[in-house]
Amino acid sequence: MQRPMVTVVAIGAGALALLLCCPTPAPARLRDDLRGAQLYVTECAPCHGPRGHGDGPEAVYFAPRPRDLREGFLALYETDELVARIRNGQPLMIDIDRIALRRRTQMIDDIIAHLRRLPDVRWDEVESGAAIYVERCESCHGPFGRAPSDAAGGKQAPRNLADPAFQKSTSDAKLLDLAQHHRAGLARQPELASKADASTLLAFLRLLSPGFELYSLWCGGCHGDDGRGDGVFAAGPDRPNVVLDRAYLSAHGPGELRHAVQHMIESEEGGMPHLRKRLSDPQARSVIEYLRATEQSPRPTAPPP
Repeated sequence: MQRPMVTVVAIGAGALALLLCCPTPAPARLRDDLRGAQLYVTECAPCHGPRGHGDGPEAVYFAPRPRDLREGFLALYETDELVARIRNGQPLMIDIDRIALRRRTQMIDDIIAHLRRLPDVRWDEVESGAAIYVERCESCHGPFGRAPSDAAGGKQAPRNLADPAFQKSTSDAKLLDLAQHHRAGLARQPELASKADASTLLAFLRLLSPGFELYSLWCGGCHGDDGRGDGVFAAGPDRPNVVLDRAYLSAHGPGELRHAVQHMIESEEGGMPHLRKRLSDPQARSVIEYLRATEQSPRPTAPPP
């Protein structure tokens, strides 16, 4: 049986459920009727961001930057025209400067660091912990532990739970205390129901890292959460022919892993036209319907010139 998925691209047979109480896709299983949310996260969020504000992890590489879809853009056009724009849009030119290049290098390092952790992850606990995280933490801290840029609302931003320095300096006991808001100035969370809940939540919290987010957006769709090649898009020519297990990682040195990750990232086309090959009209329409369902911006009166 296929291993359940827990990242934002998950659609396996696990017990998680996607919560759409806010516009951010959650790190949980997606039901069939939420196909648009799944496609948005895997195809659009790397550039347009999890909330559609044009601040995805790849946005820095484009000039001009990807459009902020939450500034009323969706209300300017009929669905059919938006579908055509998704599938036939003009290329966005990549403009990589030295700062962006350094960021790309860090991105590769983060993914490799996450790959090396995969064989030791307690996946059954992580799956249960992800469901608790979605319910208790995701609305403030975002699906990957790093709060969206607009989450603070002018106040102090929620703690970045994925910060490697924070993870390294925080004990398990303190991390669970923080998760339950056992600290002055925070609205206290209800106590966890059991020690088992605490253990599974901790397992998921320890998975949070920049590499986890990047792997989920770039790799998990085909390679799966655990790297076994059973992701939701692991079919036909897109099915990986490797298993990212301990044997694979031991057999490939740092240079080989870096080459493989860099090749995977650079093989993705840097513009909208690739979606013509990846999305059908009905799939593109489901993305638009998902975005409209989570749109909160006022409707403009006319399209821009």
